[in-house]
Amino acid sequence: MLRKGLAVFFLLSTLLLGFGVRTQAQSLNDLWRSSWGTCSGVPCLSISNATSSGPWTGNDTLNDLLKLSFTTCSGVPCMRVSIDGGGSTVPAPGSNTQVLFNDSGVIGASAGFTYVKGTTTATITNLLFTTANKLTLTPPATSATLTLADGKVVTVSNTLTFTGTDTSSVAFGTGGTVAYTANKLSIFAATTSAELAGIISDKVGSAGLSFSGISALANPSAALGLAAVNGVATTAMRSDAAPALDVSIAPTWTGMHTFASTKLKVGGSSSGTVTLAVPAAAGSNTLTLPAGTTDFSATGGTSQVVKQVSAGAALTVARLACADLSDAASGCSSSGTSFANPTASAGGTAVNGSASTAMRSDGAPALAAVQTRRVCSLIVGADNGVALVDADLGPQGQQCKVAAAATAQEIVVNADAGTPNVIVRKKHCATFAAGVCTSWTSTDLLSSALAAAASNFDACSNTGGTTGLDGGTTCSATLQNGTLAVGDWIELKSGTAGGTAKRLSVDIVYTIN
Repeated sequence: MLRKGLAVFFLLSTLLLGFGVRTQAQSLNDLWRSSWGTCSGVPCLSISNATSSGPWTGNDTLNDLLKLSFTTCSGVPCMRVSIDGGGSTVPAPGSNTQVLFNDSGVIGASAGFTYVKGTTTATITNLLFTTANKLTLTPPATSATLTLADGKVVTVSNTLTFTGTDTSSVAFGTGGTVAYTANKLSIFAATTSAELAGIISDKVGSAGLSFSGISALANPSAALGLAAVNGVATTAMRSDAAPALDVSIAPTWTGMHTFASTKLKVGGSSSGTVTLAVPAAAGSNTLTLPAGTTDFSATGGTSQVVKQVSAGAALTVARLACADLSDAASGCSSSGTSFANPTASAGGTAVNGSASTAMRSDGAPALAAVQTRRVCSLIVGADNGVALVDADLGPQGQQCKVAAAATAQEIVVNADAGTPNVIVRKKHCATFAAGVCTSWTSTDLLSSALAAAASNFDACSNTGGTTGLDGGTTCSATLQNGTLAVGDWIELKSGTAGGTAKRLSVDIVYTIN
């Protein structure tokens, strides 16, 4: 029953909305083609048990039941319908009454479909449904009105919900993008400052904007000094800017100014600065300078002091005289002895001096060079022994220990017979680990082997090839690398015995630094 009622409802909607006034009757086969029945081999819609009212008979098809007749209703469009055995009388042709129906054959105002005869066209005045042409409508609780002006089109591209106060209206003007309260001003078209000023009522005031003809923002160009500077620029200074102080100002200070220690500096006329520094616990002291001018940089010199001859007198720079001392009468002589540094050396014999100067209390004479000499003696073999071989002359390690930093002055060799030669070297600890020497560095003290003189006489070597320390022997100039560190060992590197000598003596003479 429901399907048949909806079918008729949509048939009526199609007939009334889609065709208006027809000059001739058309069958439903021409309007809708749906295979709900077969009418002589042609698709049609059929309803059984129709009440024979007016010109209709039972079991007629819809092609026979529904037709638009423009001649039987007094020349105006009308439609007469009775479905499913409706019990009420169908209005007579030509009457200006309603025809109401539903799928149960009930005729009345609650059926949901209203048709009113018009004067020129058929018009639907009351139509209740929820879906049509895939458009879903939600019926209101009581009633609602949607009004469109003649010839207007409403197009909705997205889901849209209108909320607000009843009877409110919205004017969209020429159209555009809708602005929301969450949007910034950038959503609107560019606005000049003059346009903005034209729509603001309180341009100047404690809480208003100020339009004063400022052309732009700029950085400060004037300097702060003792006098005000009147400007003429039309630009405004930026809020995060600040003018510079005029360093050429010469103010007269009348109030107390406190500076932290080392924070008061006085610059020199050409370069440098003098910084005033005070103790951390400065106390409450006052430094008062007396009258008079003293140029401390242009006076003074060795042994000069700053002095004042009397209370309130100017400060001067000069050497102290006996008159400046409180006990000048008993403890000072203007012909006193001057001081000098020592010139003599201390040795085993006293040195009587004749100078009129006194040695300073913090001075000390140097020891005579002879007092600093040390000798490291190495003896290989014995006069009553067997003849030496080369292996006896080296390597022979760690023969003599150096007890202090020193400098080698001379090496002397002597043999009981023949002219054996030898190379002397020093051994220095290069690496210590856990308190133990773990590696040595060996350095030759002679650039070539030093041979003993024949017939049991001395031969020597020094750095200059000069007369030896004995005052008579001329030494060879083969001594090298003479700097000795405390802890160094002196040893024999190698030599040539010659087959005759039974004993070779080697003395290394060095001075303590």
